[in-house]
Amino acid sequence: MRWGNQAIKFIKDNWESHTPFQIADLINEWLKERAHAENRKHIDVATPAGVAFKAVSFQLITYADAVAFQQNILQNRLKQRHIKKSIRLFVLKRDSNKCLCCGSIEELEIDHIVPIRVGGISDSTNLQTLCKKCHKIKGLDTVDFRKDFIRYPCSSCNTDHFRNLTIEEIQDNNLIENKNSPPGANF
Repeated sequence: MRWGNQAIKFIKDNWESHTPFQIADLINEWLKERAHAENRKHIDVATPAGVAFKAVSFQLITYADAVAFQQNILQNRLKQRHIKKSIRLFVLKRDSNKCLCCGSIEELEIDHIVPIRVGGISDSTNLQTLCKKCHKIKGLDTVDFRKDFIRYPCSSCNTDHFRNLTIEEIQDNNLIENKNSPPGANF
Protein backbone atom coordinates (compact mmCIF):
# COMPACT_ATOMS: atom_id res chain seq x y z
CA MET A 1 0.00 0.00 0.00
CA ARG A 2 1.13 3.53 -0.71
CA TRP A 3 1.06 5.53 2.52
CA GLY A 4 -0.50 8.87 1.62
CA ASN A 5 -0.62 11.87 3.91
CA GLN A 6 -4.12 11.03 5.19
CA ALA A 7 -3.14 7.46 6.15
CA ILE A 8 -0.04 8.76 7.95
CA LYS A 9 -2.21 11.34 9.74
CA PHE A 10 -4.55 8.53 10.93
CA ILE A 11 -1.57 6.71 12.47
CA LYS A 12 -0.04 9.75 14.15
CA ASP A 13 -3.36 11.12 15.45
CA ASN A 14 -4.71 7.81 16.76
CA TRP A 15 -1.67 5.84 17.92
CA GLU A 16 -2.10 6.56 21.63
CA SER A 17 -5.86 5.90 21.75
CA HIS A 18 -6.39 3.11 19.18
CA THR A 19 -4.96 -0.32 18.41
CA PRO A 20 -3.27 -1.00 15.05
CA PHE A 21 -6.41 -3.01 14.15
CA GLN A 22 -8.63 0.03 14.78
CA ILE A 23 -6.29 2.36 12.92
CA ALA A 24 -6.22 -0.02 9.93
CA ASP A 25 -10.04 -0.01 9.98
CA LEU A 26 -10.09 3.81 9.96
CA ILE A 27 -7.64 3.94 7.07
CA ASN A 28 -9.52 1.25 5.13
CA GLU A 29 -12.86 3.03 5.51
CA TRP A 30 -11.26 6.21 4.19
CA LEU A 31 -9.57 4.33 1.31
CA LYS A 32 -12.85 2.62 0.39
CA GLU A 33 -14.76 5.92 0.35
CA ARG A 34 -12.02 7.56 -1.73
CA ALA A 35 -11.93 4.69 -4.24
CA HIS A 36 -15.71 4.80 -4.67
CA ALA A 37 -15.66 8.58 -5.06
CA GLU A 38 -12.97 8.27 -7.74
CA ASN A 39 -14.85 5.34 -9.36
CA ARG A 40 -11.79 3.08 -9.04
CA LYS A 41 -12.09 -0.70 -9.07
CA HIS A 42 -8.88 -1.29 -7.09
CA ILE A 43 -8.87 -0.43 -3.39
CA ASP A 44 -5.64 -0.33 -1.40
CA VAL A 45 -5.82 -2.05 1.97
CA ALA A 46 -4.00 -1.21 5.19
CA THR A 47 -3.21 -4.10 7.52
CA PRO A 48 -2.68 -3.89 11.28
CA ALA A 49 0.90 -5.16 10.78
CA GLY A 50 1.46 -2.53 8.09
CA VAL A 51 0.25 0.13 10.52
CA ALA A 52 2.68 -1.16 13.16
CA PHE A 53 5.62 -1.13 10.75
CA LYS A 54 4.70 2.36 9.57
CA ALA A 55 4.59 3.45 13.25
CA VAL A 56 8.26 2.39 13.49
CA SER A 57 9.18 5.12 10.98
CA PHE A 58 7.60 7.70 13.33
CA GLN A 59 9.42 6.18 16.32
CA LEU A 60 6.12 5.34 17.99
CA ILE A 61 7.36 1.76 18.55
CA THR A 62 10.56 -0.17 17.90
CA TYR A 63 11.15 -2.46 14.93
CA ALA A 64 11.34 -5.42 17.35
CA ASP A 65 7.88 -4.49 18.70
CA ALA A 66 6.47 -4.37 15.17
CA VAL A 67 7.94 -7.79 14.33
CA ALA A 68 6.56 -9.25 17.58
CA PHE A 69 3.14 -7.73 16.80
CA GLN A 70 3.15 -9.26 13.31
CA GLN A 71 4.17 -12.69 14.64
CA ASN A 72 1.41 -12.52 17.24
CA ILE A 73 -1.14 -11.72 14.52
CA LEU A 74 0.01 -14.68 12.43
CA GLN A 75 -0.10 -17.08 15.37
CA ASN A 76 -3.57 -15.92 16.41
CA ARG A 77 -4.84 -16.08 12.83
CA LEU A 78 -3.77 -19.71 12.55
CA LYS A 79 -5.53 -20.52 15.83
CA GLN A 80 -8.68 -18.59 14.92
CA ARG A 81 -9.15 -19.99 11.41
CA HIS A 82 -9.93 -23.42 12.79
CA ILE A 83 -13.56 -23.81 13.82
CA LYS A 84 -14.13 -26.61 16.30
CA LYS A 85 -16.58 -29.26 15.13
CA SER A 86 -18.84 -28.66 18.14
CA ILE A 87 -19.03 -24.93 17.32
CA ARG A 88 -19.65 -25.66 13.62
CA LEU A 89 -22.52 -28.00 14.50
CA PHE A 90 -23.96 -25.48 16.98
CA VAL A 91 -23.93 -22.69 14.34
CA LEU A 92 -25.55 -24.91 11.71
CA LYS A 93 -28.28 -25.93 14.15
CA ARG A 94 -28.80 -22.35 15.37
CA ASP A 95 -29.17 -21.20 11.74
CA SER A 96 -31.64 -24.04 10.95
CA ASN A 97 -29.19 -25.73 8.58
CA LYS A 98 -29.77 -23.16 5.84
CA CYS A 99 -28.06 -20.17 4.31
CA LEU A 100 -29.05 -17.07 6.26
CA CYS A 101 -28.83 -15.00 3.10
CA CYS A 102 -30.83 -16.95 0.50
CA GLY A 103 -32.30 -19.90 2.42
CA SER A 104 -30.45 -22.60 0.44
CA ILE A 105 -29.67 -25.91 2.12
CA GLU A 106 -27.02 -26.85 -0.48
CA GLU A 107 -23.23 -26.45 -0.09
CA LEU A 108 -23.38 -24.81 3.35
CA GLU A 109 -20.30 -23.18 4.81
CA ILE A 110 -19.54 -21.43 8.07
CA ASP A 111 -18.67 -17.76 7.55
CA HIS A 112 -16.86 -15.37 9.86
CA ILE A 113 -19.06 -12.25 10.13
CA VAL A 114 -15.98 -10.19 10.93
CA PRO A 115 -13.25 -11.85 8.84
CA ILE A 116 -10.20 -13.29 10.60
CA ARG A 117 -7.84 -11.00 8.66
CA VAL A 118 -9.47 -7.92 10.20
CA GLY A 119 -9.60 -9.25 13.74
CA GLY A 120 -12.60 -11.62 13.72
CA ILE A 121 -12.62 -14.72 15.90
CA SER A 122 -13.95 -18.27 15.53
CA ASP A 123 -16.60 -17.88 18.21
CA SER A 124 -20.26 -18.73 17.59
CA THR A 125 -21.18 -15.05 18.04
CA ASN A 126 -19.00 -14.23 15.00
CA LEU A 127 -20.10 -17.18 12.84
CA GLN A 128 -23.04 -17.69 10.52
CA THR A 129 -24.21 -20.24 7.96
CA LEU A 130 -24.00 -19.28 4.28
CA CYS A 131 -24.16 -21.29 1.08
CA LYS A 132 -21.03 -21.34 -1.06
CA LYS A 133 -22.45 -18.79 -3.55
CA CYS A 134 -23.52 -16.23 -0.92
CA HIS A 135 -20.26 -16.73 1.00
CA LYS A 136 -18.32 -15.90 -2.16
CA ILE A 137 -20.40 -12.77 -2.82
CA LYS A 138 -20.05 -11.62 0.80
CA GLY A 139 -16.28 -11.93 0.57
CA LEU A 140 -14.51 -9.78 3.18
CA ASP A 141 -17.53 -7.55 3.83
CA THR A 142 -18.61 -7.50 7.47
CA VAL A 143 -22.29 -8.44 7.27
CA ASP A 144 -24.37 -10.21 9.90
CA PHE A 145 -27.17 -11.95 8.01
CA ARG A 146 -29.02 -12.53 11.29
CA LYS A 147 -29.82 -8.80 11.12
CA ASP A 148 -31.57 -6.80 8.41
CA PHE A 149 -29.45 -6.38 5.27
CA ILE A 150 -29.53 -5.31 1.65
CA ARG A 151 -27.73 -6.47 -1.46
CA TYR A 152 -26.60 -3.74 -3.81
CA PRO A 153 -24.60 -3.52 -7.03
CA CYS A 154 -21.24 -1.77 -6.89
CA SER A 155 -20.41 0.33 -9.94
CA SER A 156 -16.73 0.45 -8.97
CA CYS A 157 -16.06 -3.29 -9.10
CA ASN A 158 -19.12 -4.49 -11.04
CA THR A 159 -20.10 -7.02 -8.37
CA ASP A 160 -22.80 -7.16 -5.75
CA HIS A 161 -22.12 -6.41 -2.10
CA PHE A 162 -24.13 -6.81 1.09
CA ARG A 163 -24.39 -4.50 4.06
CA ASN A 164 -26.44 -4.33 7.22
CA LEU A 165 -29.09 -1.65 7.39
CA THR A 166 -28.74 1.34 9.66
CA ILE A 167 -31.32 1.99 12.36
CA GLU A 168 -32.65 4.88 10.28
CA GLU A 169 -33.13 2.62 7.23
CA ILE A 170 -34.91 0.01 9.32
CA GLN A 171 -37.21 2.64 10.76
CA ASP A 172 -37.72 4.09 7.27
CA ASN A 173 -38.52 0.54 6.09
CA ASN A 174 -37.55 1.34 2.49
CA LEU A 175 -34.64 -0.96 1.69
CA ILE A 176 -35.19 -4.06 3.83
CA GLU A 177 -34.50 -7.31 1.98
CA ASN A 178 -36.73 -10.22 2.84
CA LYS A 179 -34.49 -12.81 4.50
CA ASN A 180 -36.68 -15.62 3.11
CA SER A 181 -36.39 -14.51 -0.51
CA PRO A 182 -33.46 -14.88 -2.91
CA PRO A 183 -30.72 -12.24 -2.67
CA GLY A 184 -31.71 -9.02 -4.38
CA ALA A 185 -35.47 -9.51 -3.96
CA ASN A 186 -36.55 -6.39 -2.13
CA PHE A 187 -40.04 -5.78 -0.78
